[in-house]
Amino acid sequence: MMLSRGRRLAAALAVVLAVLVLLVVISFAHARRVESASSEAAETQRVLVQLQRLATGVEQTETAVRGYLLTGKPEYLQRLYAGRVRAPGALARLRQMESDSPGALEMLADVAAAYDSLTWLQDALILAGPGHPTAIAGITRSYDLITRIRDDLDAMMTSHQTLLAQSDSRRGDVLVTPRVMLIASLAAVLFFSVMLIVLFRDVRRRERTERELRMAQQRLLSLTSSLEDMVFALDREGRLTEIYGRLDIDASELIGKTPRDLFGDDAVVHEEANRRALAGLPAIYDWTLNRGGRPPIQYQTSVAPLREADGRISGIVGVTRDVTAAKETERRLASALSEADRANRAKNEFLSRVSHELRTPLHAILGYGQLLAQEDLDPEAADSVDHILRGGKHLLALINEILDISRIESGTLSLSIETVRVWDVVDEVCSFLSHAAKPRTITLEVNVTRNLWVRADRQRLRQVLVNLGSNAIKYNRDGGHVDFIAEPSNGVVRIGVRDTGIGIDPAKQAHLFEPFQRLGADEMGVEGVGLGLVVSKALVEAMGGRIEVHSLPGVGSTFWTELTRVSAPVGVLANDEQFVDPRARADLNPDARTVLYIEDNEANLQLVRRILALQGDRFRFIGAADGLSGLEHARTVQPDLILLDLHLPEIDGEVVLQRLREDPLTRDIPVVVLSADATPSRIERLVREGVFAYLTKPLDIAGFVATIHDALQLSARE
Repeated sequence: MMLSRGRRLAAALAVVLAVLVLLVVISFAHARRVESASSEAAETQRVLVQLQRLATGVEQTETAVRGYLLTGKPEYLQRLYAGRVRAPGALARLRQMESDSPGALEMLADVAAAYDSLTWLQDALILAGPGHPTAIAGITRSYDLITRIRDDLDAMMTSHQTLLAQSDSRRGDVLVTPRVMLIASLAAVLFFSVMLIVLFRDVRRRERTERELRMAQQRLLSLTSSLEDMVFALDREGRLTEIYGRLDIDASELIGKTPRDLFGDDAVVHEEANRRALAGLPAIYDWTLNRGGRPPIQYQTSVAPLREADGRISGIVGVTRDVTAAKETERRLASALSEADRANRAKNEFLSRVSHELRTPLHAILGYGQLLAQEDLDPEAADSVDHILRGGKHLLALINEILDISRIESGTLSLSIETVRVWDVVDEVCSFLSHAAKPRTITLEVNVTRNLWVRADRQRLRQVLVNLGSNAIKYNRDGGHVDFIAEPSNGVVRIGVRDTGIGIDPAKQAHLFEPFQRLGADEMGVEGVGLGLVVSKALVEAMGGRIEVHSLPGVGSTFWTELTRVSAPVGVLANDEQFVDPRARADLNPDARTVLYIEDNEANLQLVRRILALQGDRFRFIGAADGLSGLEHARTVQPDLILLDLHLPEIDGEVVLQRLREDPLTRDIPVVVLSADATPSRIERLVREGVFAYLTKPLDIAGFVATIHDALQLSARE
């Protein structure tokens, strides 16, 4: 294309030169004939030419400035400077030609002054730039100056044209031909000059565009060569047509190669992905480049169809990324997670074992302590027993809370989310806490309707409310009140525990749910370790709720637990008055019921024996020190209830349970597990497998006796 432009330029120059040569020859032929007659006309003509050039230059500068102000294109400035070169020269020559004409000189002086003002104004407008608020006013002023210059030049041209006409009339017909030729030559020169200018500017513009394009391509190549990724393109046959990025070899060595050429038999994965891309489906796949003795490199490649403007798929475009480091990071992360999981399991197993080892002696301490408390003791002995029981319960609560925190932190907390009636749990909690409130004459009140149901784990909700209720009693005043309330609100049920205690300083409330933060309770002599609220908050959040506190020092505190509200289960009676607490039913059959306890710890056997003996003559107790003898007693005696420890010699308690269920003679006997193993997953699994209840050591005697009554009632109905 550049060669074509050069030829066009050369042809234009040749035509211009040919025309000029022809005009010179013709003018020379007529010179002798018209020399004297044409002298005046020629002079006048030269003046007119200069006037025309001056007018053209001025017009050109004005057009260029106006175009630049309106469009902002820089090529208009080139036209401006070209016009400025022409106009001053023409003006100087006119002054020289008209040196003997005062009138003409005066008009030229006026033109020069106007031109200088125009030049100054144009420079100011260019400096202001396109879109400047003064542009319109400047253009108007410029137009006035142009009009002034044009009027002067038109007057001079009219005068000289009149002189030229008079000279022509004197010369007669002899000058017709030279005049015509002169005009023709001027027109030709002007035409071809304009054409040359246009061609020159077009060439300059195209050269600039091509230069910018080459620079852009070079920048693109520099950018892609620094990329970690490789960008490539393939044709429909799978041949590499372009590739950019950081390469270990010259890209030209890869152009034209197919995946089969580059990877041999390992090209199957690439070819399959390319087929998907040609079908219009993008694909992402991982692959490994084996490099002989050097470590392999893992790559991830994504390919997509390369579409033309009409939507036709002409090839494939893709990106390949080195993911070796990322894969190694993933592997290390997986290994670290696995190691952390193993450590967490080891920690949980350790805590479970420690819990079991601590619960076993606590079972005896609290069990016999509760039995001693029921004896007729002197005040000093009763106080000692009370200290034993309170210390044991404190240690048991600490064990339970540490285990709960461990499960929560490790993400192994097991929840059994179900539909729970709030009244049932609150009533059970109040019954449980009543013995703690009675010595201080603290009144427990329940202000909960029986038609509020929530989504929760019943046992965990009970644990939370027991924690909150215990705190409300511990931090209350003697003769105070603890109210359990519940209210529906925007899809949730707000369960509150309100006390009339000492309240909490607002500055300390932010630390309430931090581990081991007791906020000065040690100075008040209140027992605890500062974990109850931490566990409660975590349990509520695990059930999808939240917990908050409102408290005023000297007035009391209210702890609110929010849980999702649900409808009552299908089949539940809506009439509250038909609700009957199972504990309020008629007493059991007065005939003695046989209870078999399979337990290898003699102290535990004696403890349960004494607990049942305190219930009167309604129970017949049989003890078995191992699993085999326990199975034999179960088959021969067929007791009404079996109490089973899990850690037994010879055969494990779970094996005993399995054999009891497999034997037709014992499969229907209810089994209550008594164990120091408080692992939630194990408890849930055994309950699902059919044990009536799973009680953890140390036992709560009242709850233990109530469980026995319930199990024997079930046995009687069956």
